[in-house]
Amino acid sequence: MTDIAKIWHDAAQGGPPVLVKRRKDDLFLRLTFAENNRRWIREAGKATWLLQWDKGHHCWMAPRSWFEALATLLLERHGHAWIIQEADSSPTPCNEACMHALGLDCVCGCGGKNHGLGEPDGWAHDVVDGDVAEWRGKRYTCRLLKPRDAALFGRRVDGAVADPPLGNSVF
Repeated sequence: MTDIAKIWHDAAQGGPPVLVKRRKDDLFLRLTFAENNRRWIREAGKATWLLQWDKGHHCWMAPRSWFEALATLLLERHGHAWIIQEADSSPTPCNEACMHALGLDCVCGCGGKNHGLGEPDGWAHDVVDGDVAEWRGKRYTCRLLKPRDAALFGRRVDGAVADPPLGNSVF
């Protein structure tokens, strides 16, 4: 079973970054500290004044409308990222909408394992790990994503290759 607390902790310690989308609130973004974290979001065309540091959760908060853009930025810069989304309280079975999805939004019972698999030519990401987990009385889908085409995301970012090995930092 996926340990959300461990994923969250590891993101600040060099593990894959985490993007959390809850039902009604802003996004939570947690990643290892770097002086230029705010700058790379600004350079991607996002208004950094909308990006706020949450001292209590030790993470960035961003508008929900940034979900797809931030997830893509994380994959481009870090080569992999955890996408955690609050799901319905009762499991929704995986269906055709999930299998043929083109975006990153997935809250069904497969935990993201089948998300977009029916569209192999239109899907840019592989789910390295996926699960549905309970945390603080709520259900979440948890997916560790990496780009399907490493050449697409294997560019250099701030002097470092953007596709680091997954290693054992989380598992």
